[in-house]
Amino acid sequence: FGPRAPWVADTSGLVGWDPDDDVWELYDLGEDFSQAHDLADEMPDKLAELKEMFLVQAASNQVLPVGAGLYLLFHPHESRASSLTEWEFFPGQARIPEAMAPKFTSGFSTRATVDLTLAESASGVLYCVGGIAGGFTAFLDGGHLKAEYNMLGLYRYKASSPAPIEPGDHQVQVEVQFDGAERESPATITLRVDGVEVGRGRVERSVPAAFTASETFDVGVDLGSPVSLDYHDRAPFAFDGQLHRLHITYI
Repeated sequence: FGPRAPWVADTSGLVGWDPDDDVWELYDLGEDFSQAHDLADEMPDKLAELKEMFLVQAASNQVLPVGAGLYLLFHPHESRASSLTEWEFFPGQARIPEAMAPKFTSGFSTRATVDLTLAESASGVLYCVGGIAGGFTAFLDGGHLKAEYNMLGLYRYKASSPAPIEPGDHQVQVEVQFDGAERESPATITLRVDGVEVGRGRVERSVPAAFTASETFDVGVDLGSPVSLDYHDRAPFAFDGQLHRLHITYI
């Protein structure tokens, strides 16, 4: 039956669930369509026969190992990912698959360094990954440096500089530091301009494994659905300044 009934909200049974220890049930659907009478104890030979048939079909249809779909939820560091630990990006690089881009999911702490030139009240996305269903974005809005961690649309954690950044050449850093490597680990977002901290925010629950199955990593723009609702009506919210270089490294 699996680690929990689909209609039960408690997920504690997911941890440590072993399909080899699960209880098999047996029903005669010709006589008992509502599956009210479990025949497993009354017909052990039939149960054993059907279990063997299941294993044959599961193997031929690549279902084994049973329960493997749950594995990455509890081991996010083993999800499909690039082998790189740092990246150098430039404007025009977009639609990079999430699995090949820097990770902002549980346990992957990052520091992004952006060399840029700003006009008055600069606005637009510096970089982002994911979309409206979950992701991370760093952007400017009216000159204010901002970042948002979209936890699957359930929670939105933000950091912002209280004052707009002056026009001219600057180096911006956006740091996401996780408390640990466990799934849903909290994190701290720190914003710096020319080495001076200008904003800080707290991520109470992070996303394990991946934000989406189809959204991407973009530089200087947010293609697809927007990560942040703050610029939803202005998407793709292209950066209106000059982005000279974006360097991201794991820390």
